[in-house]
Amino acid sequence: MVEQQGFDVPRFCARYLAEDHNALMGLRYLAHGPGHVELELPYDPAFAGENGDGGLADGAVMTLLDMAGTISVWSRIDRFRPHATIDFRIDHLHAPPAAPIRGAVDCFHVDDELARVQGTAFAGSEPVAHFSATYAFTGVR
Repeated sequence: MVEQQGFDVPRFCARYLAEDHNALMGLRYLAHGPGHVELELPYDPAFAGENGDGGLADGAVMTLLDMAGTISVWSRIDRFRPHATIDFRIDHLHAPPAAPIRGAVDCFHVDDELARVQGTAFAGSEPVAHFSATYAFTGVR
């Protein structure tokens, strides 16, 4: 596989957030900067948790944060480079409400083998979860 140089975050999001799992979840691109990405998960009752309050399920929020983390890595290194999630930690501050959730993620470390990210999920301006993840690069360097 040949790696693409010069990673275009809005172009990637326009295409790949409109396909498959990302499209089913309704993920939307909001903003980016070097090593920083913000995506939104709109509220959908189909993805409500089982605690009865109508808020989004934890797995839906994890999907949002993992995708934003992945794109933040490519934004930082300015190219597409395949990787796999090898560690994902989330600290829920409280249950997500029945509202859109914004994930803001920063890639803070990259070396030849690994990338590390951290971020926060927000309902409006209120944090609902903090997370960190480690990705292992696969394939060509």
